[in-house]
Amino acid sequence: MVGDILVGLSQLLSSFFSALSFVPLSYTAGFILTTRIKDHFSFLFGSTIVILCSFFPILLVYISSIPVPVAYAAVFFSFVQMLGFGLKVYGSAPLQERSVVIIGISLMIGFGSMSLPQTSLSTIPPGLAIFMGNGLAMGVAVCILLEQGQRLLERKKAAEISPPAEKLGDSL
Repeated sequence: MVGDILVGLSQLLSSFFSALSFVPLSYTAGFILTTRIKDHFSFLFGSTIVILCSFFPILLVYISSIPVPVAYAAVFFSFVQMLGFGLKVYGSAPLQERSVVIIGISLMIGFGSMSLPQTSLSTIPPGLAIFMGNGLAMGVAVCILLEQGQRLLERKKAAEISPPAEKLGDSL
């Protein structure tokens, strides 16, 4: 719980300074499974390189000029591992038709938003455009919204089917 709060604060602070924040644990787990590198040295080495690059703006200009599809290709296998984690979670319980639909819609919206041209997002606010262009964020957000919507509908139906307890006492 405390770790989640600290990561959230880090994300918030980094957004104010246009800086990178912590990498989510699920992405790190995908990286470890993909590369089979489990020691801390590789992460420390990568972090040191990022810190050193921040002192040389010309390097940052070069790195930021990498096309988005190339960047997505670089993290493709980590995304595949994260997808595998999610499917294992869903696979641990019997899949209902609604769950399959939620998974399918989330994946399609996530993949679709990754292929949106930047010009199509130019008329909306920049923060929303960045979010909508991020396939992982869009897919996860859609999945959460659909699942919570499904749970809300199920609770509403259950409340309509079962009468309140005070009405039961009156009829007896």
